Amino acid sequence: MKTTINKDGNEVTLIITADKADMELSVKNTYNKLRSSVTAKGFRPGKAPNDVIDREIGADQVQTEALDAIVEKLYKQSIEEHDLRPISNPHVSVKKFVPYTELEVEIEVGVIPEVTLGDYKKIKEKSEEVKVEDEEVNQVIASLQDRLAKREEVKRAAKEGDEVEVDFTGKKDGKEVPGAKAEGYPLVIGSDRFIPGFEKEIVGLKADDEKKFKIKFPDDYAERPLAGQEVEFEIKVNKVSKLTPPKLDDEFAKNAGPFENLASLKEDVAAHLKSEKEKNIQRELENKVVQKVVDKAKVEIPEAMIEQEVQRLNEDLEQQLQEKDASKEDYLKETKQTAEELDKSIAEQAQNRVKTALVLTEVANQEKLEVTSEELEVRMQVIAGQYQDESIQKQLQEPSVRREIASQMLAEKTVQHLVELATKA
Repeated sequence: MKTTINKDGNEVTLIITADKADMELSVKNTYNKLRSSVTAKGFRPGKAPNDVIDREIGADQVQTEALDAIVEKLYKQSIEEHDLRPISNPHVSVKKFVPYTELEVEIEVGVIPEVTLGDYKKIKEKSEEVKVEDEEVNQVIASLQDRLAKREEVKRAAKEGDEVEVDFTGKKDGKEVPGAKAEGYPLVIGSDRFIPGFEKEIVGLKADDEKKFKIKFPDDYAERPLAGQEVEFEIKVNKVSKLTPPKLDDEFAKNAGPFENLASLKEDVAAHLKSEKEKNIQRELENKVVQKVVDKAKVEIPEAMIEQEVQRLNEDLEQQLQEKDASKEDYLKETKQTAEELDKSIAEQAQNRVKTALVLTEVANQEKLEVTSEELEVRMQVIAGQYQDESIQKQLQEPSVRREIASQMLAEKTVQHLVELATKA
């Protein structure tokens, strides 16, 4: 087999010529595959010779299947031999074919573009030291006290420190706002754990009382569609309970979990808070380092790759909206965007994602990073253990799924390597 390569940007044309020896195995495999489906008089099942298979199935059909197998094999050999990484389906043109003795085929395919990395090894970042303040621990302990408090239903009006169970619905312009509705929601007045201003509206209400009021969500509210929005709430109080928090002592700690005393409970809370902070700081550090590496790199991104990523992002958004029973129009209204602004934002996000993936792949190549078969198998077993559904278990065995997971693992390993380089003294 001989392969000639012509490149035009990220578009590659492979001109492959092959002789009888290059085609022999593919032809043999094609006949063997077809043989089991042929029933011919005078021959046992699966034993019909090649000329009988040609007669029963049709020589042209056999030749077509054999040619497909030959081209697929030669194409895979060529891209592996020349270290090409396709990003699109190949377009095949057969220029010459003398059955099973001579073949010339031209294959056009888009490949991953060349990435010029900046001096990413000179990027330096400091890993922030994690501290947990006593006040943070005390807030968690106070929350535990609320959960373990004695609850006594009362008929009086709700006041500071009471737990109130409410039904509420948030509306904007007369329409229900996705994510702003609940039934039987328990809320401790004065805990400041809900939307700012919501709790004080319940003070003075008794069981079965109803009320309407408007609340503006904070600009940095976690649910982005609600951030900065003024929403009218309709609430109904189901019951009011007086809370009697337990005494903060060793007995309280034992009731809260497997703790010998209050000191061990506080140590455990502090350890969990520290672990969460470390994860968040690590994530921020990774994002910062990767973005700097990406900013230093140069690459011409094929439009097809951006379009594919835009499609993926749009599909993700649609799925999220379906889960919240919301429409795209609702989302645009709540995020104060036009359709054009949303499209622009998604396109920018897609471009950054694609560039990041390309840059990380190039770093992995230059640093000779790889995911071993053992590492992949461990990850596959971990993922499989999270699902009982047989269809998902079967899907996890598909080569495409395994390749995708291996790709994710390589990206993770590359990011970790970059962070180690950036934080190394």
